[in-house]
Amino acid sequence: MRERYEQKVNALCKQYKTTDPFDLADKLGIFLLKTDLGQEIDGFYVHTRGRSFICLNSTLPEHLMRLALAHELGHAVLHPELNSVWLKQHTLYSASKYEKEADMFALYLLMQGMDELPDSIGTLACNVGMDAGKLAKMLER
Repeated sequence: MRERYEQKVNALCKQYKTTDPFDLADKLGIFLLKTDLGQEIDGFYVHTRGRSFICLNSTLPEHLMRLALAHELGHAVLHPELNSVWLKQHTLYSASKYEKEADMFALYLLMQGMDELPDSIGTLACNVGMDAGKLAKMLER
């Protein structure tokens, strides 16, 4: 299953000749907005009227903003027509599956710039900006 994310990320990075999430969003034609979203929300993705938008919390430090963008790009690439905000408000369907998929996409995207993989989960987590516990759970599946 993880190969799916790795292959998708590899293909995108090769096609657009970048591993940078900000550059990738631009090349994918995704409108990027930065604004103060408070303390609870790092970012969100919305596709409406044929346009894709990612809004990032402008109060995040750069490394966390990069992680949030990589995650939201996962939604844009893996679930382009899906709106998790709408799902949560109007259905009983759990969006957690899509959140996990976006996390895996983000991990593989952020690992693209590494010359070699770190020898520990803690170091990898630090390098990509993820929580080590969350990362360990993601990788044990």
